[in-house]
Amino acid sequence: MWDNKEWAARHIRKHAVSIEEAWEVVFEDPTTVPLIAPEQLHFPPFRRYWTIGRTQGGRQLLVVWEKHREIRNLITAFEPSEEKIKIYEQKTKKNK
Repeated sequence: MWDNKEWAARHIRKHAVSIEEAWEVVFEDPTTVPLIAPEQLHFPPFRRYWTIGRTQGGRQLLVVWEKHREIRNLITAFEPSEEKIKIYEQKTKKNK
């Protein structure tokens, strides 16, 4: 189900985020809204998404992941800037 786990784990840990935290935000927080990433055109046939959400511990993270068929790959996760939060809020309000 996940074909780049070791690469992603190393990359995500560079931002002081654990794989478990990133996974919680994307796949366990029911309030998150996935958005198609602007760089999507560079990565077919994978569909790349991003979202901002909270871990079970209350930490806010921006997480990027991709999906192709049933394969899900975490790409990166980090604490979002105020600018990214504003963009996310604007885009998710449009999609509701």
